[in-house]
Amino acid sequence: MTIYVSDSYAPDDALTRRWARFLGGLVHGPELSGLTLYLAPPSEVARDCPGEAFGCYAPGSGQIEAIGDPSAGIPPEAVVAHEYGHYIASTARTRRGTPSRGGRNGGARTRTSARVPPTASRSPGTRARTTR
Repeated sequence: MTIYVSDSYAPDDALTRRWARFLGGLVHGPELSGLTLYLAPPSEVARDCPGEAFGCYAPGSGQIEAIGDPSAGIPPEAVVAHEYGHYIASTARTRRGTPSRGGRNGGARTRTSARVPPTASRSPGTRARTTR
């Protein structure tokens, strides 16, 4: 996995290690290595994610963008775990070769509403740590 932290936060290697441990503690398989997490202040996430979301997932890139601080009483761990669920569902469909159909599993809606800017072309933050 790769973890990026917004330049809005003070440099802190312990933060990326803590998030790597958190994600490693969630149910996962080898797909965890393809995940990219970008943590940012709520104002930055509000700019990048749709609606009033505290986080979003981009299926094509395997990237989650989420708040790095509690916001409106919502802990960032809850947001990341929720978006990680979308990531796991997406990678499971890809492994099975099953296209996302929307409907009750939320696949199509997730694809269209979870827009994250093309971060492959912008470098989110300057500090990155790849673990596992």
